[in-house]
Amino acid sequence: MYFISQYLKATERRLETQGIHSPLIDAEVLMSVAINRPREFLYAHPEYEMTDEEIVRYDAFISRRCNREPVAYITGKKEFYGLNFFVNDSVLIPRPETEEIVENTLAILKKSSGKCAVIDVGTGSGCIIIAIAKTSLMHHYYAAVDISIDALNIARENANQHGVQNKIAFFHGNLIEPILNAPQKKFDAIIIAANLPYITPAQYKTLEPEIVRYEPGSALLTPTDDSYYYYRELEKQTEIMKKIYSVPIYRLYETDKGIQKIPINLSADR
Repeated sequence: MYFISQYLKATERRLETQGIHSPLIDAEVLMSVAINRPREFLYAHPEYEMTDEEIVRYDAFISRRCNREPVAYITGKKEFYGLNFFVNDSVLIPRPETEEIVENTLAILKKSSGKCAVIDVGTGSGCIIIAIAKTSLMHHYYAAVDISIDALNIARENANQHGVQNKIAFFHGNLIEPILNAPQKKFDAIIIAANLPYITPAQYKTLEPEIVRYEPGSALLTPTDDSYYYYRELEKQTEIMKKIYSVPIYRLYETDKGIQKIPINLSADR
């Protein structure tokens, strides 16, 4: 006979010995998925007896977590901007701080009197562009670009899940090159939102095992010791876009210094 209260206590101790920073929360989240009940159920029914199938499932989850696999990859989902997104190791796990890009973009859209283009560069799971497209009540053009086909497939799956698949155009390619090569459309303003790799090889070595072992290095690492490497490349392409579209271009970039609103001095950390 196994009560969930007993299992949670034992699991918390086990995770703690493995260096997990949030052992109780992780134990609870994985328990709720294993028994297919909300976390509140765990406290309301501490005497709940787990079935053999639930025990096997939970033990498998905990073994993976002890190997430092992120909870989001184990459960296959992560909440972002109040929405649940499917994730796996082909895409980065959405971070709460990235929600600032969504907030800033929505603020720009709210002030705009015309049609805007919102371009999510390096879309990954699609969390940024999907949250914007689902939240904004105005009719704008939404585009998501990624160099990874696997990431684009996940972004499309998430768009379908949230009912915005027909509002977002998905492009495969490097930065905004596919947009530059696409037929020109008419916009009153363009917003480029980007969460590109900005971790240098030296910094990468100091990161948690959850990141280094499991999250896609191509979505994290710069090829040089320049943390702005990809943003400089994006700025070069943006200069071309300025010549094609004679409209204001707003840029919101997530960097090691947080969310940066262009213009910023990209030469400061050369």
